[in-house]
Parts: sequence; structure tokens; C-alpha cells
Amino acid sequence: MTKWNIDNIPTTDGLVLIVDEKYEGVCKVLCHVDVKRGKGHLTQCDIRDANARLIASAPELLVALEKCKKWFDNSDDGLTKCKQCLLATINTAIAKARG
Repeated sequence: MTKWNIDNIPTTDGLVLIVDEKYEGVCKVLCHVDVKRGKGHLTQCDIRDANARLIASAPELLVALEKCKKWFDNSDDGLTKCKQCLLATINTAIAKARG
């Protein structure tokens, strides 16, 4: 499984970098508030930070959903209606993550 992390090196433009295990860039997460040029690393941006955490956790969330799907596919515990609803949600999320 690929793991993504938030790069803790501050940037001067207020963005946060998401990097993979090889420290290669996955994406940049921008701040939605005005950033003074060269002072971006001092900018408090809760939305940016929350988005960065969610993006960084995406590979692990996908693995968790795939494990749930496998369990539901192989389980026969009488929760058919609940199972169908959850499987539909899981399948949608997996498809979106996989592109």
C-alpha cells in the first residue's frame, strides 16, 4: 500500500505538499485565505490543513473500504438490506478513489 504524508517543510506561498513514500509530490493543497507574499508559512488555514489530512489519508481509507467490501462480499449474516446499502456506498467510494 502506498502511504501519503503531509510534508512539514513550510512554504512561503501558504500551500501544503502531500508526498509519497519516495518523497515525490502527490499534490499541493492551497490555502483559501489571503497570504502575504513570502509569509505563507505563517498562515493559519484550517480548511487547507483539514483537506491535506483527508488527502494524505486517502490510500489508507481506500484499503479500509476494500477490506470492508471483501468482508461483506463473503459474509452471510442475515443483514442483507443493511449489507446492500453499505456495499453500494463502499463501491461508490472505491470507484471514485480508483478513478
